[in-house]
Amino acid sequence: MKRSIHLPVVFPLAKRLPCGFSLVEVTLALGLMSFAVTTVLALLPVGLSSIRQSIDETVRTQISQQIAADVLQAPFASVIDPIRYYDNEGFPVEEASDAIFTAKIQPTTVNYPGSDRLNLTGNLLDRNLKNLKVTITTKATENLAAKFWPTYNILLARKESL
Repeated sequence: MKRSIHLPVVFPLAKRLPCGFSLVEVTLALGLMSFAVTTVLALLPVGLSSIRQSIDETVRTQISQQIAADVLQAPFASVIDPIRYYDNEGFPVEEASDAIFTAKIQPTTVNYPGSDRLNLTGNLLDRNLKNLKVTITTKATENLAAKFWPTYNILLARKESL
């Protein structure tokens, strides 16, 4: 058995293949990368503000659901605490200085078909049906016009009055 020895083939210096990148290629690659990074960084503030708005909307919805649950547990004749304060996660706080969200609760009259013809006060529908107008503001929106405040109309009904 004969063994063969494979020696590497060495090209002369003039015939070597070029390796590496030219200065023009590096400059073009850096230009494209800087353009892409600049575009992504320009979209970052828009994305962050959109995330902040969606978090605020989620917390406002959670606050309105919590108010609805609290009102359903008490008699409809009295709405306790017409102004409530909440932190940034939607949990109630006692002090207005600690609050991020402020909820203002206003009971309104319930309009249903035929309610204009009923002159009886305290009829069964009025005792078992409640409409609340809940306006939730943040520290950032308290100084804005009222048309920018998120308002929730909550219609609550129960089978029997307490």
